[in-house]
Amino acid sequence: MNEQYPEDVEKRRKKLYPIAKAERKKGKKVALVRDKLYVENEQIDPEKYALPEAVPERAPRPPPRLNKRFRCGSTPEHDRNVSFAQAMAITPLRT
Repeated sequence: MNEQYPEDVEKRRKKLYPIAKAERKKGKKVALVRDKLYVENEQIDPEKYALPEAVPERAPRPPPRLNKRFRCGSTPEHDRNVSFAQAMAITPLRT
């Protein structure tokens, strides 16, 4: 799928992707035509465009909890081989 355009056009498009993403985030109309980027119907020159500083979109993951309890098996009285229908037949209905 990545071989739609010649290699030199792909290289130029690669520079335009972050600019297009930033402009879309601002709510502007963006069109990428071959190796040219249009924002609000005006062509953008990637050399003159200043990208905003990269800001992480998500918060970093918290460190793992070292004192977290490990999972253990099910209790002995819990029988995994009992189907839902059998369990419903065994348990009396409350009225």
